[in-house]
Amino acid sequence: MVDPLNTDIGIADALNTWILYAVKREVKELVFVIGVNKSQSFEFPECVFNCESLTDLHLYLGSMYRSTLCLPESIHLPNLKSLKFEALRLYEDLMNDFFTCCPALESVTIRNCIMGDLQIVSHSLKHFTMVYSSFNATVSEVANSVLLFAPNLESFDIKCHPTQLFGLFLKSLVKADVEMVVQEKRNSPYTYSELPGKAKDMFAKAMMLMLEKFRSVKDLTLSSRFIQIISRSPDLLKTNPPQLPNLRRMQLRTYLSKDCAQAILYLLRISPKIESLSVRIDKDCLAEQPTGTYCDEINFPSENIEEYWKPGLTSQYEPLHLKVVELVDVNGSVDELRFIEVFLKYAVRLEKLVLYWNWDGSDNLMDRVMKFDEKLRSLPKASSRVSTLFY
Repeated sequence: MVDPLNTDIGIADALNTWILYAVKREVKELVFVIGVNKSQSFEFPECVFNCESLTDLHLYLGSMYRSTLCLPESIHLPNLKSLKFEALRLYEDLMNDFFTCCPALESVTIRNCIMGDLQIVSHSLKHFTMVYSSFNATVSEVANSVLLFAPNLESFDIKCHPTQLFGLFLKSLVKADVEMVVQEKRNSPYTYSELPGKAKDMFAKAMMLMLEKFRSVKDLTLSSRFIQIISRSPDLLKTNPPQLPNLRRMQLRTYLSKDCAQAILYLLRISPKIESLSVRIDKDCLAEQPTGTYCDEINFPSENIEEYWKPGLTSQYEPLHLKVVELVDVNGSVDELRFIEVFLKYAVRLEKLVLYWNWDGSDNLMDRVMKFDEKLRSLPKASSRVSTLFY
């Protein structure tokens, strides 16, 4: 006997018939995508959460309005490997018990859900994604803390607020992608630069603690807001900071203010084995900054590079072992040129410098590109093998 789907939408009978048929046929993949125009409550038949053949479960039960998912007290999904929850309101106590009932779970995606504090303990989990994009919910309604004990996790992808605390036990992590969202709600009137100093310092401390959990990571992606936040950290001045000893590749979205560039150089300093760096200039963050000076507007350089980049460089002789540096959406600013100068001057193993220009249609852009190239060619190079490519 299958208990009926309990919801106030008009398709319950059809869904119940379909669910019963699917479970009896030993279904392996179940995907529910239901758009609603108001908050709903969904209570699926208990057989859905006790289907031994099920390997993939995807529940998307909302849009801008999140629906409440009512989980049964009895859950047994011994072969479930992939789980996706989207646009749901989840009960904290039942949600935390849910993961213990899925011993084969390898992939979890939680997107735009509201829940209490989340605890996941799983030795089988390999991929974890949690993305928060505010609609009519506030940060305080999303998980305030996430405890993730997953010793075999390989990839970690999150988009969240800096106040959300992560307890991470991830000794096998290979790839991490972290994006920070500062606004409390969508279209919030304040920007990060307008936050009080105490809040900025608290955010910086939280981000530096998160970095310490990535010792095993080989491929790291960080958002512009993450870079902006850690640029305030006093840890940038430490002589013996925690290391990212296995990092090989780093991708960043940021703008190249003096503070953010120093934060990037700090990340490189704690990554002794890194070989590839890709930096995409973030136009959204640029909107918060004063208009920069372009390289064709001044005589460059105007000051010693070691003085300009302190404290990012601890010594003018500090080697950078990068082989490939990419800069995407280049505008031809002085800060971009200074940033590149660091790698040309200190990266003794540099083989390739790739610049992707932001072809925004400016009248004098081609002249700026030519001037930028001219100044670039005049800079000293530590590596005789480096080639520069313009796109």
